Amino acid sequence: MESRAETRPGGGAVTAPGVVLGTVGYMAPEQVQGLGADARSDIFALGCVLYEMVTGRRAFERPTAAETLAVILSAPAPEVSASGTDAPPELGRLVARCLEKQPGQRFQSASDLAFALRALTMAPLGATARTPETVQPSIIVLPFEDISPGRDNEYFADGLTEEIIADLSKIRALRVISRTSAMRLKGTDKSVQAIAGELNVRHVLEGSVRKAGNNLRITAQLIDAVTDAHVWAEKYSGTLDDVFDIQEKVSRAIVAALRMTLTPDEERKIAERPLANRSAYDAYLRARQDYWRWSQPALDRAQTYLRSALDIVGDNALLYVALGHVYAGYAESTMDEPTIRQAEECALKALQLQPDSPEVHTLLASIAMLRGRFKDEFRSARQALSSNPNDPDGLFFLGTSAFLLGRMEYARSAAERLLRIDPLWPMAHLVMVLVGLNDEGPEGPTVFKASESAYRLDPSNFLARYWYALALAARRRFEEAQAIVDRWLEEVPGHVMAVGIRFLLHALRGSRTEALACLTDQFTSLAWQGSWVALTIAEGCALIGEPTESLRWLERSVDKGWINYPFLSRIDPWLETIRGDPRFDALMARVGHEWEAFEA
Repeated sequence: MESRAETRPGGGAVTAPGVVLGTVGYMAPEQVQGLGADARSDIFALGCVLYEMVTGRRAFERPTAAETLAVILSAPAPEVSASGTDAPPELGRLVARCLEKQPGQRFQSASDLAFALRALTMAPLGATARTPETVQPSIIVLPFEDISPGRDNEYFADGLTEEIIADLSKIRALRVISRTSAMRLKGTDKSVQAIAGELNVRHVLEGSVRKAGNNLRITAQLIDAVTDAHVWAEKYSGTLDDVFDIQEKVSRAIVAALRMTLTPDEERKIAERPLANRSAYDAYLRARQDYWRWSQPALDRAQTYLRSALDIVGDNALLYVALGHVYAGYAESTMDEPTIRQAEECALKALQLQPDSPEVHTLLASIAMLRGRFKDEFRSARQALSSNPNDPDGLFFLGTSAFLLGRMEYARSAAERLLRIDPLWPMAHLVMVLVGLNDEGPEGPTVFKASESAYRLDPSNFLARYWYALALAARRRFEEAQAIVDRWLEEVPGHVMAVGIRFLLHALRGSRTEALACLTDQFTSLAWQGSWVALTIAEGCALIGEPTESLRWLERSVDKGWINYPFLSRIDPWLETIRGDPRFDALMARVGHEWEAFEA
């Protein structure tokens, strides 16, 4: 196609719309689509070159030109840190910003990129963790302190904290530590500098809330953790009716202090008022504080609060999403299909009211995960992330489903982004466990390091227990793994995942009799309902010389949606004894066909 150029008022030339011009593998998405190109398209190309220089391989290389152009358009950009190099994290973030799909999210000029590169190369040895701002502005919002007379408005202070985090997270150029990690620091005695260093952020926002009746007094201050300087501080007084305006003022003041410019879409999102009624909003905040606790009594209270809020305002997407999460919380422990349907009904009502809401699609991903519909989970998570790329729940659902479906470019991207924005959330580390499992097998260093991090963050988390015990067992540290499983079964007798790990422990030790004793009717009937434990049983049976049972359970895990063909066919070391069996080959032919047919 012939190249045509038009001249802009500033004298620079851009490629005209409709003209596709460039080198395959280095073309920006807008060039691939023929939408026209400018200096930011060159930034994308330079990002491809930088990635190749650092990692030794091309960012978007595929067997054919058509496939290469397709991944440039649709697949997440590869992470430098996932390539196995020891490049500084700041360099990886710089490259990632060059490779953003949207031109407005990249460096806007070569001089901006040059400045960031110079700042990176001039940083003193050992100081990289303290200078993240050279690549991307970053912030953590610490939980606001409740200083009300009765100290009985913690729910309101937490709600304000979360709303400001949500507002700031809508700004794509700003890295915001997510709610889960921020809330783990409530009441901490760590210094601002220690918190910033641990989370690799430049700025820290802290504040307090005083609520007396209808009156509010909110203070906030933004601190530069590198210089220990107060960048901005303000006090706001008003009534509960003013809370939305105050929240927006705080978010906009932070944007101004960081000298950032909002896009029109970001302006619109920050100004949104999804629930304007004061009483309904108060009920919503109380409900949200409860449903994060996930206990049965807390979920019951949350449901009552949300029903009362719906009685006040009528149909509301935000309230239906929250109520859907309550039902999903019930279903996580019971797997009760009617309860899952109630969650789905809430999601569909919210979808009708607000079809472009990322929160609705995150809820749909959660429901799909509960049902084991991993393709639906993957697609809903992608839909949620298309408008809110820093949603930690969406990233979690994307990462886990992408692993099960064998789409590891999405799993790696989700894991890397999760660890940047939610480093104190155990589930973020568990997505990295899956990446390591696929890349290195269960005995690899990534699986061990990431599962150990998740377990240390929350030793009561059942997934953290599962994966850390498995990682210890893979390293033949059987006594440590057994201790975790024993404590787990004391607290939750008969937990299906705990019994699954106990079975695998015996199999890895070669204790065939003890392993088979674990396969009680009660355990196997529960395990038959899911994919994860089904594969664990398949692995254990392969290890103890039970190929027919191994293949039966492996087929069950496939039936439940596990179609990661590379992992099952050649990577998983604990299936090695059944590879070559004609039945295994026939099953893998089916898995390979489904894996190849799935369109991400």
